[in-house]
Amino acid sequence: MQTALRRLSLAGMIWGLSACSGCGAATSTAEHRHVPAESANVGEASECRSPGRQVVDLPPVVDVELGFAHACARAEDGRVWCWGLNRDGELGDGTRADRLRPVRVRELPPSVGVALGVGHSCSVSREGEVHCWGADHAEQLGDGPHSWDDPDRVPASSVPVRVAIASVQAIASSAAALHTCALHRDGGVSCWGSAGRGQVGPVEGRSLATPVPVAVPPMRDVVVGQSHTCALARDGGAYCWGAARSLRPEEGVNARLAPELVALERAPEQIVAGPSGACAVFTDRSESCWGAPLGWLPGRLAEGCEGLVLAGEAACARCDDRVECQGIDAYGVVAGGLELESTAGCLNTGPTVDLACGAYSCCVVTTEGAVHCWGDNRGGQLGLGYASPDVYDEAGDPVR
Repeated sequence: MQTALRRLSLAGMIWGLSACSGCGAATSTAEHRHVPAESANVGEASECRSPGRQVVDLPPVVDVELGFAHACARAEDGRVWCWGLNRDGELGDGTRADRLRPVRVRELPPSVGVALGVGHSCSVSREGEVHCWGADHAEQLGDGPHSWDDPDRVPASSVPVRVAIASVQAIASSAAALHTCALHRDGGVSCWGSAGRGQVGPVEGRSLATPVPVAVPPMRDVVVGQSHTCALARDGGAYCWGAARSLRPEEGVNARLAPELVALERAPEQIVAGPSGACAVFTDRSESCWGAPLGWLPGRLAEGCEGLVLAGEAACARCDDRVECQGIDAYGVVAGGLELESTAGCLNTGPTVDLACGAYSCCVVTTEGAVHCWGDNRGGQLGLGYASPDVYDEAGDPVR
C-alpha cells in the first residue's frame, strides 16, 4: 500500500519555538497501516517568562497529573493530593465540592503512580493494586458492572474503589479519556471504561466494567488518548488501537482498529498520546507523529530536553532549567497569551523533575517538590486558591 510520508527538515537547534520551516515531502511504501509523519523544524525563543504561580497548601511532591479540569500530585510517602473540579468526586475527598486548594485523597493506599481522565482518577499502589474514584458513567472505575436502573446507584464515587486487577506496574489515562489502561509487571496490558471506539481493545459493547487484557506483546509503556491507546513494546515496536479518526483518519470516523504495529523505521525511546494522534520520540530526540494533523509539532527536542507532553493542540517538554512549548496558545498554555495560530513559548522554571499537561493546563514539579501551573483555570485546576471562569491564568512576566 502506497502511503504519503512527510519528512521535514530537522536542522534546528531548539524545539518548540517557531512555526514550521523547511518542510519537504516524500513517499514511502508502508508495510504496516499506521504511518507517522515527522514534524516540523523550529527556531529559537526571544525571551522566557517566569513560571506559573505555585500551587498553595501542597506538601513537597514528586510528580503531578492533570485531568480535564482537576489535578493530582503524589508526595514521596505515597499520599495523593487533588484539587480543581469535583463534580463527580474526582478529587477523592468524600465530597463533590470543588476544591480550589489541594485536599488529600481518602482511604487510598500509598501510591507509586497516578492517572487522571476527564472526570475520574486512578492510583496504583506499591503492591500493584489499582484504585479509582470519580465518574463511572462509562465504567471508568473498573469495579464491576452496576445497574443503571438502580435508584441508589450514582454513577460516580467520591472515594477510591478497588479495581478488579492485580500485579500492575503503571496506569495511564488522559484529560480527554473515559478509559484507563494498566501495564502489568509481566508486560501485559489491560484496559477498562469507554469501549465504543475500540480504545480498550477489540471488544463488544460501549464500555467495560472490569479490566480486560489486550492482545499485544510484552510492553514497557502505555499511553492513552481520547479514543485510542498506544503502547511501546519491550522489543522496541510501537502499537496502537482504537478510533481510526485518531490513528488513521482515511479509514473514516466510525472505523475501529485492533492493535497494530506502527510503521516506524527505528525503535522509539518514548511514545506519547494526545487527544487525537500520537508521537514517538527517538534517542536522537527527533520525533515522528501519526493520526490527526499535528503539523505544529517540532521536529527535534533540543540538547537537554526530554519528556515530550501533548496538551490539546500544543506540546511541551522539560529542557534543563526551563519548559518549552509550541502549538495553539489556547488559554495561555503555550506562551501566556491567546494566540489562535501556532506559536511558541518558554518558561524559566528552574530544574524540574516532572511535567504534565491536561486539556489546556500544564504543571511542573521543581527539584524542591513545588508545583507551578499555568493555562486554563476555569475549574480551579491550577491550585491558586481561586477559579477563573472567563479568563486564563497566564505565566509570569518575561525574564530579561
